Amino acid sequence: MTRHRRPQDNPCTLAHRGRPESISLIVSSYNQPRSLALVLDALTRQSWRADEIIIADDGSQPPTFAAIERFAAHPALPPIRVLTQPDEGFRKTVALNGAILASRGQQLLFLDGDVIPSPDWIERHRASYRPMGYAVGDYVRLDRRDSLDLYALRADGDRLDDRRAALVGAQRRYLFKRAARARFHMLCRKTMRPRLLGGNFSVDRGLLFGVNGFDERFVGCGGEDSNLRNRLNRYGGRPSSLIRTAVGLHLSPGLDDPQPARNRISYLDSPLRHEAPTRRARMGLAERLSGGRGMPEQPAPEAAPGVRGRLPDPA
Repeated sequence: MTRHRRPQDNPCTLAHRGRPESISLIVSSYNQPRSLALVLDALTRQSWRADEIIIADDGSQPPTFAAIERFAAHPALPPIRVLTQPDEGFRKTVALNGAILASRGQQLLFLDGDVIPSPDWIERHRASYRPMGYAVGDYVRLDRRDSLDLYALRADGDRLDDRRAALVGAQRRYLFKRAARARFHMLCRKTMRPRLLGGNFSVDRGLLFGVNGFDERFVGCGGEDSNLRNRLNRYGGRPSSLIRTAVGLHLSPGLDDPQPARNRISYLDSPLRHEAPTRRARMGLAERLSGGRGMPEQPAPEAAPGVRGRLPDPA
């Protein structure tokens, strides 16, 4: 059952406990309506509710917005806002920075639209909050068959949660090793550790604005989350690990498209990879506010006739 904020959880009390006054959940999406529907459904069964959900969309087609619309008035979800931009290749950093500027929370949670969170995912991240801090979670990658199995269980929340727990449990040893390495690296205060997955982490708002958000010069897939992690550490960010406790299921791209394709540029070939160490993004939140590069978000388009409220069944 969803547990809502209690009356005694006022800002002064929360600050004393080290809990955030408010939480904004930012979900990135791109043309994966089935995956996004499973993610939003999982958010309806969280043990703690965020104060707002912002969908940072990178130029999806109408079926994605139809999937969102079905959850817009769900009583277990906070208000959902959708920000989208033209599809001009993989520009996740641009979409995320727009959502960050539109957010209001003291703690910002980031979730990819194809990562199903555990039932206590928000509560785990909330408990990890501290000023100038960030927390990294993890996820288990699924193949197309397991992803289709979960989609087939979408109408039965209890069975879906049981299946999710079994899939995570099968990777218990892997997650234990990952968590142990992360603890060691944090004790050593390594700038390039712990590993930060862009689809499962949280960060203090002041810290994120201090490093100027995501660097919008990153296009293509990969590198933007590691770049952010390095800058958070150099700025004095205090990392914590939720690798064993805030675990998601990363759905296969084949759930929505058996042969997914996207305009991607390899991070390994990017000159940004060899850039001199810096704490602030050179093209980030400040540049967006001052009218620099970056596309302004647009209201989500109306779902096309015949698509609203329906998604095709898997083959």
